[in-house]
Amino acid sequence: MADKADASIELARLERAVRSLETKPREVFLMFSLEGLDYIEIGRRVGMSVREVESQVAAAFYHLSCVLHCGEGSGGEQSE
Repeated sequence: MADKADASIELARLERAVRSLETKPREVFLMFSLEGLDYIEIGRRVGMSVREVESQVAAAFYHLSCVLHCGEGSGGEQSE
């Protein structure tokens, strides 16, 4: 039973971390990670170049890593 509780806690932490992203990086990250879209398709949908999408995804992963591994307040600011 503890495993389910631990998983629920970790899922809640992940949800908070994703919500802490700025709007554009969050949108791009979710398209990439949940919808499985590639950078080209994401770029088409949001009007960005592939490089911009790549940068947004990398920034989102960095932010999430900082928040999840260094504490909620250590993620830094993300620009939109």
